Amino acid sequence: RLTRLLDEILDMSRLESGSIELEMESRDAEAIIDGALNALDGIIRKKNITISRYSEANEIPHIMVNEDRCLQVLINLLSNAIKYNTSKQPKITIRCHTTNSLLYIDIADNGGGVSRDDADTVFDKFSRGKRGSLDQGAGLGLAISRTIARHMGGDLTLEFNDDDSSYFRLGVRLVR
Repeated sequence: RLTRLLDEILDMSRLESGSIELEMESRDAEAIIDGALNALDGIIRKKNITISRYSEANEIPHIMVNEDRCLQVLINLLSNAIKYNTSKQPKITIRCHTTNSLLYIDIADNGGGVSRDDADTVFDKFSRGKRGSLDQGAGLGLAISRTIARHMGGDLTLEFNDDDSSYFRLGVRLVR
């Protein structure tokens, strides 16, 4: 755990200082989503989590990303959706939609989500919110993920539905 924590702190420091140069390439967004789900397949099956995927288009467009870092962000978001889901029948929904320049990948779960009270600090380093006691993480995952998303020309945000349920939205640049 200590080694992982130190690696995360160093990674965050390098990202913030700009000393990491991300190679951006055109990639198949659907393949990256598949890769993240495959990486977590064992825990998804063990916890009997239902995964639903939706897209506004028949085919998800290619995106301009660093594939490894985009995969890292998606694995972090999905891991959190698994880890903090307290539903008896856990479900994760992945929804893709585009604007003129971005593909949005929304990740929602049915297990409580982030409260509006925690919304202002959820991306802060070492912030774990009120539900953080469910985990022994350091509270760096979302901060690192947002920094990566911004380095790739996109963003990572926390969004709320009308019923106050929350979800994470990863925006990544479309290939044009």
